[in-house]
Amino acid sequence: MAKRIKTINESLDEIKKDIPVLGLIASLNPIPQTGLDRETDSFIDDGMGRLRTVFLNWVDLGDKLLEFKCVRGLSLSGKCIKELPESIGMLRHLRLLRIKGTYIKVIPNSVCMLYNLQTLPHPNLKSLEIKYFKGEKFPSWLLGSDNIRGGLLLFDHLLEIRLSYCSKCEKLPTLGHLPSLKVLGIAEMYNVRCIGTEFYGSSNGEGSSNSRGGSGSTVLFPALEKLVLGHMRNLEEWNDVTEPTAELGMIFPRLERLQVWGCEKLTSAPHHFPSLKKLFISGIRGPAFEQIISELTTLTSLEIWEISELACLPEHFLQKNRSLMDLRIWNCADLKSILPRGHEWPICTSLRSLHIFRCDELRTLPRALCNLHCLEDIHVEACLNLSSFPSIKGIASSLQRLRLCCSDEVLPPGLQSCMSLQHLYIDHWPHLLSIPDLRNLHSLTVLIIACCPNLISIPDTKEFPSLTCLVIRDCSNLISIPVLKELPSLTRLEISGCPNLISIPDMRELPSLTDLEIRDCSNLISIPVLKELPSLTRLEISGCPNLISIPDMRELPSLTDLEIRDCSNLISIPVLKELPSLTRLSLYEIYILR
Repeated sequence: MAKRIKTINESLDEIKKDIPVLGLIASLNPIPQTGLDRETDSFIDDGMGRLRTVFLNWVDLGDKLLEFKCVRGLSLSGKCIKELPESIGMLRHLRLLRIKGTYIKVIPNSVCMLYNLQTLPHPNLKSLEIKYFKGEKFPSWLLGSDNIRGGLLLFDHLLEIRLSYCSKCEKLPTLGHLPSLKVLGIAEMYNVRCIGTEFYGSSNGEGSSNSRGGSGSTVLFPALEKLVLGHMRNLEEWNDVTEPTAELGMIFPRLERLQVWGCEKLTSAPHHFPSLKKLFISGIRGPAFEQIISELTTLTSLEIWEISELACLPEHFLQKNRSLMDLRIWNCADLKSILPRGHEWPICTSLRSLHIFRCDELRTLPRALCNLHCLEDIHVEACLNLSSFPSIKGIASSLQRLRLCCSDEVLPPGLQSCMSLQHLYIDHWPHLLSIPDLRNLHSLTVLIIACCPNLISIPDTKEFPSLTCLVIRDCSNLISIPVLKELPSLTRLEISGCPNLISIPDMRELPSLTDLEIRDCSNLISIPVLKELPSLTRLEISGCPNLISIPDMRELPSLTDLEIRDCSNLISIPVLKELPSLTRLSLYEIYILR
């Protein structure tokens, strides 16, 4: 050993000679001849006799540093150091990088090229992301028990951790005792089949001093506010804490947002989320979903997508979560009703938004919907077997946005009383024959009528002073459209997919209209005079094979975009040279016979 130490000291002397050339001011202390302790021993490369760690007090990190072929460790402690260069990534054999007492705030991306790096521990680290890690288990500095017991307060200031695409790892690190962690994201961990108790804390119940409650009991994830589990496609079990490491209510005490998606095999999940407000669940099975929501009482927002084996929401869920304001249910193919059969909508009077999309087995909505007097937004779309829609008369004063689809022949009672209604979508009503008079809807700004194949007529729109968008689309039996005048606020008008329309009414006196589309009206013969449209910037006329002529456009001073497509019987097109603002002209499948 003495001979090896002598060799290393001689190497240090040689390095000192090169310091001026390399532009370094360094402290390279020789290893003592005797009294070799464990820390000094750790600096010796077994069998190689080469220096493993160099301590630099003031470093000018540049390309010259790369000439230290023997460097295995680098410790920066000088307060004059402000940055690490990207070239540090060329130190391929570096095993230890210690940053202490410096002004360095950002580590360059080239650190990812240090494949032999074993230790990187800054004490004020706030955000940590590990991505595409190819090891079978996480490194000891992340998994080490010293962190759990508080002996090494390495991550005391850590606020955010993100682990993703670590495809070979089978277990998650122990993170429950990190005192400041607020955001935790775990995604694409394909080899993890079980989230066990080690995720929360040590099996012996010892926690750090910073994560104990007032009674001395251990608090797990004491500061966590957002947790994301994404695309854990082989995850089967997400266990709760079963050991006496924490009392109920001391797990996730501050967690307010939980997202779980893409965990199709998950069969069990925890249910202790005492402060949860926003929950997003997608791509899991109904039993696991019901476990997660079984004891929730503080939820304000619930969004679920593609939950299989879910026939209805548990009755107690809506009873307990009286502060629920936003409920969204998307693509739940097995959902037959919102509530169990025979039960009406309980309590939940704070609900403001209800969205239901593509739930093909859903046949009815609760009749007590009209008792939710705070409800502002109802969005029911692409529910092909929904046979009836309850009255909305009781919520007429609060309702602002309404999107409806149904197989009934009439719109829901109470629609004409919705004085506050701003957005109205009547979409996919295959048997709808007519729309009642809507002249009292003075607040209406958007009116979209789409996919109503049996609709014959549309009521007068003259009483809509606030209307900015009018869309009439895919109404194959529609034979007439009311006069489109006296709509001072209208900016967008679309008439498309109406093959039985022969003509379009006068469109003058639309001073705010900027976008006009007339598409796929196969029997349309003529278009009215396009005058007094001073704001029109875009005009599209397409899919109208029987259209003979297009009116004069010389009085469209703001028109910048003109497209005429698939109008094969046009005899002529208007003169275009007097359109001073035109910048884009598209003509497709136009045959002008002279």
